[in-house]
Amino acid sequence: MKKLEEYSNKIMECLRNYPGAVDVDSTLVVGKPQYGVKVDRAKAADLGVSIMDIANTLRLLVAGDKVTDFSEKGEQYEVHVRAAAQYRNDVEELAMVSIPTMMRGTVPLGRRGDV
Repeated sequence: MKKLEEYSNKIMECLRNYPGAVDVDSTLVVGKPQYGVKVDRAKAADLGVSIMDIANTLRLLVAGDKVTDFSEKGEQYEVHVRAAAQYRNDVEELAMVSIPTMMRGTVPLGRRGDV
């Protein structure tokens, strides 16, 4: 990531000096952890777990969802729910997340995929 950041900065600097280039920026964000989930689709199917349920559960925990609006003194505020940082930023915690199944109630994410 360090090399990518260096190259990105060099390219942006070159572009900023190019006549006509405006608002040169990068979408590279350094320091934000990203995790991948590899789902064993055959195992998930055997357990009655849909890929959509896995994705929706992880989205709710990590990104959050708007659940309601709150009004106070004429002002309206959106209320969002997501997991506390200590749970959504820890791979071991994410592996223990319960995913709904069609046959067995719930099972931990770690039983269906690698986080």
